[in-house]
Amino acid sequence: MQFRFVLTVLFRECLKKILTKEISSHNDKQFKLNPPTKEYMKKPFIIGVIGGILGLVAAFFVIITSPSNVYTLSGVQAALFSAMGLMGAAITSSEIKFAGWMLVSSALWILITAPLAGTFAIMVLYAPAIICLGAAGAMALFEQEPDNQTL
Repeated sequence: MQFRFVLTVLFRECLKKILTKEISSHNDKQFKLNPPTKEYMKKPFIIGVIGGILGLVAAFFVIITSPSNVYTLSGVQAALFSAMGLMGAAITSSEIKFAGWMLVSSALWILITAPLAGTFAIMVLYAPAIICLGAAGAMALFEQEPDNQTL
């Protein structure tokens, strides 16, 4: 019974301190993250988004006009990997190296989906997306990460 009372009192005191902002902050040990600058969100983001959208458009075209289930499967796979490329492009402002690996891997997986359908004819539809995603991934991998943390 006393333990519950002590916890209630401690919780009440902590809540009071939080609401009145009496919690001390240690500014000398606090890490501050700078927001990404407009200059930092540039080519890999834009080219990655263009490649992801081109991949989605090509994939949906293949899905709609597919004569067999194999083409439909290739289109679905390409749509999923194009969405992964869009996600990789979206995180280029915060995790540039991981985003680069996502973009490159999505380009490679889209490249692999065309021969799985048994023909290289649909490679022409996927080629712009593969080129854009691969180029954006390469730029993201070779770009230097800015130093966002200040001590």
